[in-house]
Amino acid sequence: MTNYKIRKHMDDLMVFAKTLPGSNVYYREDWDTIYFDLKGKKFGQFECITNDFFICLA
Repeated sequence: MTNYKIRKHMDDLMVFAKTLPGSNVYYREDWDTIYFDLKGKKFGQFECITNDFFICLA
């Protein structure tokens, strides 16, 4: 999958996550990651390290 497609997929997931009741999607500077929480509980994060993208769903 190309970086463009991965970035597009990440953007789509962030837009969707923001629509979930009780969800927050925001950048965590201390972790250098896009962080997702649902009612204060972590449910995922995105990271980009040297053009490699990581998606972690907890």
